[in-house]
Amino acid sequence: MAVFKRKIVIFGYYGAGNLGDDIILYAIIKRLSKFTDKSKIVVVSSQLKADTSFISSRYGVEAITLKNPIKFLKTLISGKVLLMGGGGIIQPGATIFSIFLYTLLFKLFRCKIALLSVGVEFPHNFSKFDKFLTKLLTAISDVISVRDIISKAFFKTIGALKHIFIVRDLSFLLYNDLNKLSLKFEDTLERDPYVIFVLKDFLIHNKLTNMDLNHFINTISEFCNYLINSEGLHIYFLVAQHGFKSDINITRKIIHNIHKKDMTKIIVYGSTPLENILKLIKNSLYVVSMRLHPSIIAFMMEKPVIGLAYSNKIKTFMEENGLRYFYIDISQKFTLSTLKRLSTQILNTSIKIPNINDIHNEVVCEISNIGSLIGEDI
Repeated sequence: MAVFKRKIVIFGYYGAGNLGDDIILYAIIKRLSKFTDKSKIVVVSSQLKADTSFISSRYGVEAITLKNPIKFLKTLISGKVLLMGGGGIIQPGATIFSIFLYTLLFKLFRCKIALLSVGVEFPHNFSKFDKFLTKLLTAISDVISVRDIISKAFFKTIGALKHIFIVRDLSFLLYNDLNKLSLKFEDTLERDPYVIFVLKDFLIHNKLTNMDLNHFINTISEFCNYLINSEGLHIYFLVAQHGFKSDINITRKIIHNIHKKDMTKIIVYGSTPLENILKLIKNSLYVVSMRLHPSIIAFMMEKPVIGLAYSNKIKTFMEENGLRYFYIDISQKFTLSTLKRLSTQILNTSIKIPNINDIHNEVVCEISNIGSLIGEDI
């Protein structure tokens, strides 16, 4: 087993109030700490307004942003391995340009480059220049793995110059940790049966889809009223992105249409401890989610998920894990009856969950082999 001896730089959208990205970072650091001391890990957040003190205190590592050029230069000089840590980082325009630029800088300073379980975001439209930059990114990277077959297909279409591995999302590294947490029902204050909704704010992101926003808001609101009035369930709205590009607005629009507002509650990631969020998911009846990582967390806890797919990532995740009958393409008009049918099926039947341990072991193997994959001098 390779042992990391030198500085490791983890680059991504961390400390910016996004539950999914922070879960990925936690998973990477948790695994890397088995190979190296945390003092040899530096996190570089691509978000200039990222809370670096939050990253340092939660994960026990040094954290910087690009707005501190002196610290960034020191990291650039001392870094020996750059890990692009998962998430949907392959996006057109400014995103792929900045990723290529910073990756190139580290490469010029003789840093090994590893893209770990990255995702290609659709329905974004990639220009010829975007594809050209992505192809160059593969050329300067030493290791590339993607999180699903659609992402791999995209790399193939642009003529990727490296072998592309498929490795599930890095958050699966937390599978054993989630099983060890004390998440019993009596440990929580939530005594009434409830369903969790995780929404993404299309008031900001509606350019990604042809979705009818008013239809979406009205249908989800009707579904919430049905769950409250007919099923007697409470509704918890988990805001998985707060601060910059917060999801709070779409959540408030839904709640505005709910008749019994006392049956609802908003839980905001960042102001609520992560362990409490995990307990909330664990003890829910099921999760309705537009965001990938809350879906994965629920899946690892063997909780049913209804996926609201606006892009390929939710759809692919659900299909890969035998849940293809439990996602809805919200770019098309969907009905209340469809949601009611899925809810009834979940509440009245036992949903078979695939062997998650196999997925976990697959991702662990990827991280464990990084040393041998990109050089034993690390």
